[in-house]
Amino acid sequence: MSNVLVDEQYLENIANSLRNKSGTQDKYKPSQMGSAIDNLPTGKPTQQKVVNAATTNVIVTPDEGYDLSQVTVNAVTSSIDANIQAENIKEGVEILGVTGTLEEGIDTSDATATAYDIISPKTAYVDGQKIAGTMPNNGQLNYTPSDEAQTIPAGYTSGGTIGAVDITTLDDYDICLSLSNQILYGGSEYTELEYIESTGTQYINTLYKPNQKTRLEMCIETINLNSTFVPFGTRASGKLDYSLGINFNNKNYIQYNSNKAVYSTEDSDNLLNTKLLITLDNSLGRIAYNNTNIDIIPTDREDFACITDLYLGCLNNNGSVQYIQPYKLYYCKIYEGETLVKDYIPVKDINNIVCLYDKISGQYFYNQGTGNFIVGGEI
Repeated sequence: MSNVLVDEQYLENIANSLRNKSGTQDKYKPSQMGSAIDNLPTGKPTQQKVVNAATTNVIVTPDEGYDLSQVTVNAVTSSIDANIQAENIKEGVEILGVTGTLEEGIDTSDATATAYDIISPKTAYVDGQKIAGTMPNNGQLNYTPSDEAQTIPAGYTSGGTIGAVDITTLDDYDICLSLSNQILYGGSEYTELEYIESTGTQYINTLYKPNQKTRLEMCIETINLNSTFVPFGTRASGKLDYSLGINFNNKNYIQYNSNKAVYSTEDSDNLLNTKLLITLDNSLGRIAYNNTNIDIIPTDREDFACITDLYLGCLNNNGSVQYIQPYKLYYCKIYEGETLVKDYIPVKDINNIVCLYDKISGQYFYNQGTGNFIVGGEI
């Protein structure tokens, strides 16, 4: 071995390097330095690291002065993402230990629509089944008012119109005006007539219900009668309550009924086609023609009140018209006992419509049948 010049500083530097490399504070003799050098590690010291799994890339590096000898990545759990919940996972599927409960699609088991509830050709899902609509799509519907029934087709409509008409041109205009005037009561602007004449289809509803105290006075004239004519009357439930009939079936006779169906027969040939003043006094059981009394002998008659309105010019048979004939009506008065409650006179109203006017109530009473009354002479 060649001679080497070694001084103390050189040896101290070697010892410091050994201590730095070994990470110790050991002291070395010159004779120990060789073996210490042989025992020095061949690289940096190593370290192990543990990291958690993530939804993004994770870079793992050793600390300064170290090499990594091992990196441990913790197992992935549902905590990796807050959205990993049972309700967000399809039913029966497990992700990271979480079993899904989400049913596929929307629950339609409680739906109640049927094919006819859905407009054709639209489709929908009901109780898990696809249904094709069968409801007709009628689009827009437009109608013009008519006196005949009009059918509205079943199904869907997007809207439409009901046309306007001039009501004064309608056949029932007079009836509409009648009803409005009866509700509002007309004024006293009218032209009094000698009579109004029915062609056999016109009549008046008095809106009055007779009772046991009713007395009626009526001046009429029959015209070419050839069957039963009831100048006034009302009944309900198939029983005559308050009426007078001039009957020409088989034998001419006068028939009076009031509550208990009391009758009086009398030859009535002299009552045809002539002007008659008729008085029917229920309280006395008496009929008078032109002041000639025909007494009726009541049997078991009792107090009563009719439930249907009295019609003039026909019989109100529980709301249906019967025994109507051509006639002229000059006036009609209705009393309850000695009190005058209705005083009808023939008139033309402010619109020149022929009707009756009640001087007691100031109310107009219009034709409730078809056609129009014929005007009698003005007074």
